[in-house]
Amino acid sequence: ISSDFTHHGPRFGYAPYYNLKQDKRMESIKALDMKAIEYIFAYNPEGFYNYCQSTGITICGHNAILFGLLLFSKIYTKELAGYATSAQITADYDNTVSYAAIVLTGEIQKTKTAHFGDSFLNLSNDDKKFLLTLARQSIETMLNKKTLLQYNGAVPAKCKQNAGAFVTLTINGNLRGCIGYIEPIKPLYQTIIECAANAAFEDPRFEPLTKDEFKKIHIEISVLSPLKKLQSLDELTLGKDGLMVVKGNRRGVLLPQVATQFGFSKDEFFHHTCQKAGIYPFEYKDVSMYSFTATIFEEGSFNH
Repeated sequence: ISSDFTHHGPRFGYAPYYNLKQDKRMESIKALDMKAIEYIFAYNPEGFYNYCQSTGITICGHNAILFGLLLFSKIYTKELAGYATSAQITADYDNTVSYAAIVLTGEIQKTKTAHFGDSFLNLSNDDKKFLLTLARQSIETMLNKKTLLQYNGAVPAKCKQNAGAFVTLTINGNLRGCIGYIEPIKPLYQTIIECAANAAFEDPRFEPLTKDEFKKIHIEISVLSPLKKLQSLDELTLGKDGLMVVKGNRRGVLLPQVATQFGFSKDEFFHHTCQKAGIYPFEYKDVSMYSFTATIFEEGSFNH
């Protein structure tokens, strides 16, 4: 797997340590990188993913590293063979790129194929009912006990497989929260527990859900397929495909149903996805695009 580590400086749009003195700045960048490497050495894809999300660290191949970790069933040895920055060569300490050479040996998973998304999971109606019930239980637990639901009951086999998913909350048809994981970093049932609670209480666009609102929310779940790299928008199918755009450490995601709900054209869908990522029109040239499909189900879709 080939990937640079932190790109730091105004030129890269990521400069949390720019105002520090040169030595302190480089120490801070190294510490940032080394923490990411700790998660890799600990064989902790979840920790690595969360660290990238919380810090905004500009590891350009963080998705490749994440999937690389998911391929291992066991890691035997780990070694940091080298670490350096471009500043050591160019003497440009304002804009610098880190490089790490990491060697891991271990066993690659051979007994199961890393397929994710409903086209591979083939969720049954009972599976979907289970996930919707779990989402509501998660929100209720966080609302009443201020803690994440620890589910110890029986879990359907397909819901134990890793998959990306989003949980969307509405009240009277109006959005009240939407949070999800694009990457299949956790078992689907655990993803739903976390995303449901986060959609209710951590979506920065809204105040935390109240007990009165809890009685009114409607829950929708979108289980995502693997990402597919797009070469052009012509490959996107509106109403079927969702879209993720990536530029540096910025990325935005819109689910397939958004284009249908708002009647977007492909260009409008792309524009609004970029807008969500904080990518300006003059930056569109180098934006990477990925499509995905979603199996969408909601409360009230089944007879309980």
